[in-house]
Parts: sequence; structure tokens; C-alpha cells
Amino acid sequence: LDSASNYRIALVKLYQLASRGIATTEFEDKLLQIVNTTQEDYFSVNLLADFYVNQARFDEALPHYETLLKVEDLDNRMFVLNNLANIYINKDLSKAQMYISQALESGVENAALFDTHGWIMSLKGQHEKALTILRKSFAMNSDDPANQYHLAYTLHKLGRDTEAKRTLDRALSSARNFIERD
Repeated sequence: LDSASNYRIALVKLYQLASRGIATTEFEDKLLQIVNTTQEDYFSVNLLADFYVNQARFDEALPHYETLLKVEDLDNRMFVLNNLANIYINKDLSKAQMYISQALESGVENAALFDTHGWIMSLKGQHEKALTILRKSFAMNSDDPANQYHLAYTLHKLGRDTEAKRTLDRALSSARNFIERD
């Protein structure tokens, strides 16, 4: 990376290591250097924003995702919008809803998009609609503990506590971390 900052394979490998807690400071420093010197390296901007989200450093991720939204014809725009929706879930539900609606307009059927949409609906008190959307996400990716938690929460709100507890136990038994685990 020192001799070729645009060498994506090296960036991705370093990102994978940092995601596992290895060389996180080195990764962040290197990516900040790349992003600050190469204004149009949107791949690196996206990696840095994703890294911040995975570290639950949402305020630091936000300006990078907003930068990406200004890019015309961004290939993964729907995932940038999804991440923005997730950042705003605990700040401003209407803004979160706006972002996930824009992401869904892409027509891409993806478990993460449906999970975010269902979770927002549940937080807005629209539990029946949320359950349908969250089950669609679950059908696409039954191993996601965040989705399982969102399902459990929604089932509980609908008074289906036995099913909610089973689903919550499954989420908590996962080795994968998720934001709501605590």
C-alpha cells in the first residue's frame, strides 16, 4: 500500500484484519491518509466508512457516507443508503425511513435492506408490517443475529413471547456480534 495506495486487494485484506481487531490503528491511519490525499478514491472512502460502522463509530462514518451519496452512478448506493438508515435509527427515525426507502427503490432484494426496513417499521410501532418484512430478511439470511433480535423484539411487541424468546435465544447464542446484543 505504501507504493501503490490503490492496490485494492491489499486494502481489502487489511480491512479484514482490522475487522477482526488486528492492526486497527494502522488500517485507520493508512486509509485516512489515502482518503485525504486521493479525493476520488470512493472505494477507500467506502471501506473507511464501513470500518467506522463496524466499530460503532457512527458519527465518524456519517460524513464519508454523505460524500459517497454525492457520487453519480455509485455501484453500491443502496448499501450506502442502508448504512445511513442504520446510523439514523437511534437519532431520527423519519430520516432513517427516508434513507431505507431510497435504498429499496433500487429494486435490489437483499436481506440487510429488508432487515433495516423491518426494524424501522417495528420501532415506529408498525409491528405487523415489520414482522412480514423481517421474516423476508430471515428467509434470505437466517444466520444474522441482528435480524433474529429484530424479529424477537417485534414478536414480543405482538405478544408472541414464546416465539420471541426462542428467537432471542438463537440470536444470543450466535458467535457473531450485533449492535443490540447488550
